[in-house]
Amino acid sequence: MRVEVQSPLVSGDTVVFRWRQSEPNPFQQANEFFFRYEGLDLTVFSPRLLLEIFLGLQLRVFMLHGKPVEVVLPVAMPGPSVEFWRAYHNAELVTVGPIAGDSAYSPWNAEPVLAGDRRPAAVFYGGGKDSVLAACLLSELDGPDRVLAIQFVVPRRLRASLANRLERRQEGLMLRPAREQLGIATQRVWTDYLAQMQGMAEPARPHAELYTLGALPVLLGCGVSLATFCLSWTEYGFFREPGGRLRFQNAKSRPEVLATQSDHYRRVLGTDLTVTNLNLLFTGLSAVRLLTERYPHAYPLYVSCISGGVNERWCYACRKCAWYPLFGLHCGVVNPAFDDDRLFATSPHLRRMVDYAGSGVEISPFGNAPVDPSLNEDHVFPMFCHVVAGTDPRLIRDRLGSEAYGNLMMLKALFGNRSYPGFEAIPAKAVDLLGHDIARRVARIAGEHLPIVDDLSPSSLGDQTEVEYDFGVRMPTRTAGML
Repeated sequence: MRVEVQSPLVSGDTVVFRWRQSEPNPFQQANEFFFRYEGLDLTVFSPRLLLEIFLGLQLRVFMLHGKPVEVVLPVAMPGPSVEFWRAYHNAELVTVGPIAGDSAYSPWNAEPVLAGDRRPAAVFYGGGKDSVLAACLLSELDGPDRVLAIQFVVPRRLRASLANRLERRQEGLMLRPAREQLGIATQRVWTDYLAQMQGMAEPARPHAELYTLGALPVLLGCGVSLATFCLSWTEYGFFREPGGRLRFQNAKSRPEVLATQSDHYRRVLGTDLTVTNLNLLFTGLSAVRLLTERYPHAYPLYVSCISGGVNERWCYACRKCAWYPLFGLHCGVVNPAFDDDRLFATSPHLRRMVDYAGSGVEISPFGNAPVDPSLNEDHVFPMFCHVVAGTDPRLIRDRLGSEAYGNLMMLKALFGNRSYPGFEAIPAKAVDLLGHDIARRVARIAGEHLPIVDDLSPSSLGDQTEVEYDFGVRMPTRTAGML
């Protein structure tokens, strides 16, 4: 199959990517997508930088065709850029040309142009507990005037009303409070990249690279030297498969891969940029612990729910809403704006647990009822049990009706009989795995509130769990061979 890529079409702060291919595209609704960068003049950037974004996102999609694909670019790209993203996506069936004779390029058309004040630290800001914590930590280290929150507006379907809803909700509930109450700057990026995907495209959906690559014009234009997204260490375990092979969770956003991506940017773009994941030091629970104890002004700001209305912080129906008051109660905090009675009386997620209790389930020898697929919980179910075990219903007894209180007590009886303290610890090996000074400085702050442990003992994380957590075990990467 032959793919002919057109020159990126730039208009102000928006770039549109288009291409023609010799066979139909069953994975995307159109052979195009766009990125819009709030207030940035994209004409100051080299077309090569924009094509870097295109290659880093699209090579995986082209691989899905399962046959040799020839990608013809409108301008020649340095070989290291092409080969890095081919290795990143294991795109051995895709060839890209023409290849330039140079091994690096300037991301600028002429001289670098900063879009306002330099912001050395950036957070890919989802508005939840993890990104709010990262913003607070970076603000404490270097001052809020040095921190930038970058938020993507990424609808999953091609509906203008959906994009508008996301934009309004994120601005009103997340970004404006971040500016006004945390004192940090904010920047938005719009894209229809995910909305264009359809059918069998699920294996090609981007992970962290949508942000760590898609935001390059913002990172360069704002003088960012460190950019972090926010996923906790519970998302980065591994499984032992038959024969001893290790299968790593979220392999494309592990620190080993991010380190090679950072090195690639330094080598090819000539920019001192580190992309990382500072929240590898925390779990969802320890993030809330640190917020409530060190940054209590920021704790009420975080919005975990993504299903609420434009002006609603919580939908009271999703899994994240169900966990929200339990995290706070475990840390001894009650949010007076949250309707605890509504949540514990009506949440479908918690109702499934009530039904499970009524099914005649018995407590296991380990102390809690066993997990069941009907509960829609995942590998962090032991953390849920730990949270429930540390929850004191007396903190909200006067806020609950009889049904809600009964449901909460049922949760305690079913799942609150054993604690797993590992979920409130910082793995020292995760600090070493991140391998940069900001991670070490963050760990010193967090260590004033949370234990730092050399090893996460299995008994502290659950009973007979298949997921292992040992950040001393390094994942081999294909991209390491490109450096």
